[in-house]
Amino acid sequence: MKAGYLMLRFMKFLSLAAFLITLFLAYYYLPSKVAIHYTEFDRPDAFIDKPTLFYATGIFVVIFYMAVSLLARLIFSVPAKLFPMPNRTYWLRDQDNQEEFREILRDWLNSLVVIVVLWVILCIYALLRLNTSEDADVSQYTWILTVGAIGLVVWILFLPLRLLVKKNSLLD
Repeated sequence: MKAGYLMLRFMKFLSLAAFLITLFLAYYYLPSKVAIHYTEFDRPDAFIDKPTLFYATGIFVVIFYMAVSLLARLIFSVPAKLFPMPNRTYWLRDQDNQEEFREILRDWLNSLVVIVVLWVILCIYALLRLNTSEDADVSQYTWILTVGAIGLVVWILFLPLRLLVKKNSLLD
């Protein structure tokens, strides 16, 4: 196993552990009715029960985690020539390159789990602050949407850019 793969597995485990800790702490501190939507005047106008929020968020993350992990494992059963990719001749040239391509694709998919789980942690944190702090307002947390969008854009662009780089050019 390569160091990058092991690091990514550790980051997946760490993000999942951080999510569980954040979720349980939020459950402990949140009121029984959690405000999930606010008017333009920062007044809550939609609420959800704390257990519903807890279970829905937990189930979403677990299902998402499992689905992406399963998809990443299935990558190795699909022939590399079936994937659309830049630098196609290089990545399909021999078995080693095809194997490296699959590893890059698997790691790219697994990194989505880390990005999404970290974004969900930020959302839970914002909900916790908005529902427990007297001086918090919604505009303080608008950056969370931007961070999530930037994370997804970087994730989407990483794979095609990475596949444009050949192994030999990384060593130069």
